[in-house]
Amino acid sequence: MTTFLIKFETKSDATFGRGDGLASLIDAEVQHDKYGLPFLGGRSLKGLLEEECANILFALKQQFKYSFCWNDVLENDNEELINFLKDNYNLEWLESAEIDKSTDGKIISVLKENNRVEIIIDQAKEKATLKINNNMIDNLKIEMSNDKLNVYQNKDRDFKKAAKHLFGKPGSTDSDKAILHISDAKLPKDLQNAIASELENNKLEREQVLNSLTNIRRQTAISESGVPKEGSLRVIRVILRETPFEAELSFDQDPSDMDLPLLAACVKAFRIAGTGRNRGRGELTARLCNEKGEDVIQEYFKIFEKKVMK
Repeated sequence: MTTFLIKFETKSDATFGRGDGLASLIDAEVQHDKYGLPFLGGRSLKGLLEEECANILFALKQQFKYSFCWNDVLENDNEELINFLKDNYNLEWLESAEIDKSTDGKIISVLKENNRVEIIIDQAKEKATLKINNNMIDNLKIEMSNDKLNVYQNKDRDFKKAAKHLFGKPGSTDSDKAILHISDAKLPKDLQNAIASELENNKLEREQVLNSLTNIRRQTAISESGVPKEGSLRVIRVILRETPFEAELSFDQDPSDMDLPLLAACVKAFRIAGTGRNRGRGELTARLCNEKGEDVIQEYFKIFEKKVMK
């Protein structure tokens, strides 16, 4: 089974909250284990990476890449069209397929035996719908350039499948559930083991461990007149800056070609976590590492970057 690591370090005080506090002492407590070691839950971490993935896909959806020239089909060259269909829709039957264009020039058809691709341009000549065997597969953009209609495809399409592969989707079944699993993000294992040993030998107490890695912050809301609002004082525990964490990433099956490049982009975009983010808490830097702990984020991000810039 393929295994990777996400390693990150807090660059500002952070609160990976657990949703409660300590009566009369702390309003917002951080998540910590039986040894007093703070951690970020695996489900929360996966949710944060999925959020970054959604932001990346949204940005890519606003960008388009050239696919082929509508006017050149049948008139000059069909190769661009065939390569576009092969590269993006895994159609293996295109060799020697018949290509036709409707008399009004608004429908391109690619036919072979029982297989059929149709690309239908709208009345305004701004969009086109691509169908394979009568199933709507994709929406394309049309732009006029030098008196010719050029067809463009959203750049997010290359990564939609990878996103679904990594993170799944609501209501997914066994056939399309997420292949990515993320453990809780904890302190490095050697540090965990050293602290556990000290606790077991009664050389440290749990509260000492927690207090050495965290601090107490107090905040209050200020009224328009410049005085603290009554009842607004909150006591919050924060994890100290420059605290290192790492989480294990495991896969049910080998990642596909674009899974790891997209994951690398998500990890690069992952720069903040926890509560109080709008107050400057939870800033961090993250890396994607192989199972040996070697940083491989640039290796995979270059593949993502090359695909986006293509």
